[in-house]
Amino acid sequence: DIQRLPDEKLYEKSMFIKKLIVAGIQETIAAKTQFFNAELLKSEIHDKGDDGELDELVSLYEKIRSMWESRFNEALNSKNPKREVPKVYSKMLQEIENTDKKTLVSSRIMASFVHKQGFMQQLSDLCEIGWTPDFRTLDEGND
Repeated sequence: DIQRLPDEKLYEKSMFIKKLIVAGIQETIAAKTQFFNAELLKSEIHDKGDDGELDELVSLYEKIRSMWESRFNEALNSKNPKREVPKVYSKMLQEIENTDKKTLVSSRIMASFVHKQGFMQQLSDLCEIGWTPDFRTLDEGND
């Protein structure tokens, strides 16, 4: 089940929200809800300590990172990377939704596309993925 975000101001100062704002994405409640639900699911999986579920979780993160990287590199090498790279965000949300029951299906983890979009937000929060050509520089002193 998807849980409602308990407070719309939650995560306001988080890195993944800063990255969205810098990329020109102003509406962030869905992103926060995705992140919140991914955090709940990740905690539940870690608390259970089931090796199969933990492996499946890692696999989902790596699939999402791989999906992002191919789209990011294509946008980065376009004629206008500053315009094209931010579009990777909406493309990724759509791709995760479209591949939820295909490429991103999990037999061991009860994760909806919202959880998987949240995994993407978590990767962004860790500065492993981003929505601007220079996304890695955001974690260097921008509080």
